[in-house]
Amino acid sequence: MQSTLDQATWLVGHSLPGDVDQLVRNGLTVDSTWITGERCLDSLLLARMADENRLSYKLEDLACTLLGASPWKSDSNEAMSSPGNMLSVPPSVRKERCRLDAWWARKLVEHLTTGLRKNASLIRFTHMVAWTIHRLCLAGAVVDLNEFGRMSEGVLLRAAAVESRLRGEGNTDENFSPSNDHHVRALLYDQLGLEPPSRSKKSGLPSVTKAALAALDHPTARLLIEFSRWDKLRSTYGEGLRDLLVPAGEGRGWLGWHINPLGTRTGRR
Repeated sequence: MQSTLDQATWLVGHSLPGDVDQLVRNGLTVDSTWITGERCLDSLLLARMADENRLSYKLEDLACTLLGASPWKSDSNEAMSSPGNMLSVPPSVRKERCRLDAWWARKLVEHLTTGLRKNASLIRFTHMVAWTIHRLCLAGAVVDLNEFGRMSEGVLLRAAAVESRLRGEGNTDENFSPSNDHHVRALLYDQLGLEPPSRSKKSGLPSVTKAALAALDHPTARLLIEFSRWDKLRSTYGEGLRDLLVPAGEGRGWLGWHINPLGTRTGRR
């Protein structure tokens, strides 16, 4: 395997950064230009460059729709003991899956680079940016645990203070929760008698979205917006991150993270 890598000048595949990681984990030496993305051709990135509005960028879907390939992954998928567990697949089936994955990734690269031939510099730049982001994700983030705790406590106190103020509005009972849409509707439209600016498209009930609350232009509605902001910070960045932090000594924690550029259709992530 190492001799094959030593003779290669370009690395071609589909979603290549993870493949480079795996080569390094297996103790193999890879070309430095594969780590920077300079001599890599990723069929997933090229497909995004060619058409950013596809419904799927999966290798099999692209090969079937662009090149007329026949689906080939069903045998290995059915042989898995659990989703994604390729080690449970018989070696012969796994080998054939890898062969076809590599073949169709190369054929896609050949097909896509033909249409993007005039953009060679942009192709190189796109790969280098993607690989830079990937290396940042591998490095993760170091977090000051004391500062993290202080900020989390501050957010919790602010959310609690706003919630306490809301409980006093309109004689709400002790069970009132500002994160419960039904309770919010009862407070705004029943107890305070405000006119709903719109209705939910799904339920037909008076809307309590941020836009609807802002349209009410009422002190209680503004309090609800403020609570939502602090509660989102609490749940997402306070409680949400706490269990993901790995102790790293000296009052610090390590946080692994990942940017998924395909998480939005526009790739703005």
